[in-house]
Amino acid sequence: MVRVIVGSLNPSKIESATLGFSRFFSDVVIVGVETASGVADQPFGFQEMVEGAKNRAREAFTSGMKSGVFDFGVGIEAGIYFLDGQPHQPLSGAVAAIFDGKTFGFGVGPGFEIPASVAEASTKQELGLVIDKLMNTTGSKQKTGAIGLLTSHKVQRSEINSYAVMMALVPFMNKKLFESEGL
Repeated sequence: MVRVIVGSLNPSKIESATLGFSRFFSDVVIVGVETASGVADQPFGFQEMVEGAKNRAREAFTSGMKSGVFDFGVGIEAGIYFLDGQPHQPLSGAVAAIFDGKTFGFGVGPGFEIPASVAEASTKQELGLVIDKLMNTTGSKQKTGAIGLLTSHKVQRSEINSYAVMMALVPFMNKKLFESEGL
């Protein structure tokens, strides 16, 4: 059995980890714990997303080791970044970090374009709140996310974030290759 602790109580992030880990392991137990990202509530830029995911994964793993034994801590940090640094081409996406107590693995999920006006409004409040206001909904970040609302619920936040989790598992699924590093 593989035991995973996710650095969030957000049902969408827990589901993302469940979907991701279930593709590689048949017997997985996943729980969530509240963690701090150590970055802004609405991260801007890829580096801030990486740092938030890494902080959440480490804190989740450490917290989990106090209450039980976990194989992996997972952090998922969504944010806004820009193609070629151009503010008129904003994308939203997520970075996942997985920590086993010694090593981190990182992965990036699919990104999708958001209107520049939405990115601008997200400098004052989180993207989920901005999208909720525009689409006349509530709590989208715990459910389908902005992507769910922008695709008429054909794509879900947990689905795209699960790809970030799966990509972050690559180093753990290929330990010998990553340990040798010299070709």
